[in-house]
Amino acid sequence: MNPFWMIASYAFALLGQLSDCWTTEVGLSHGLAEGNKIATWFTNKIGNTGLTLLKCIGLAQLFPVLAFEFAHQNVLAFVVPAVAVGVIGWVAGITNYLLLKKNKISL
Repeated sequence: MNPFWMIASYAFALLGQLSDCWTTEVGLSHGLAEGNKIATWFTNKIGNTGLTLLKCIGLAQLFPVLAFEFAHQNVLAFVVPAVAVGVIGWVAGITNYLLLKKNKISL
């Protein structure tokens, strides 16, 4: 594998987490409730902006980098967690989008 896959998987993870955060913020601003108890706790402690930073820096960036370093700079060790984080973010973002659409809330 080459660095292209690291960059592509990082972009996938970051955009996935951003899609989740963006759609969550829109839903919360229109009176919908957060369905994730852990996210609710973090939002109460550090706010929605703090949670967005935590997810985008911690999950999408720091987690894959630490895995990469602990695996002695194995590119696959970066790509796998980054893709997993991206899939989780995209699934949550799409789920949130469908909920917004159902409630006639536009982005």
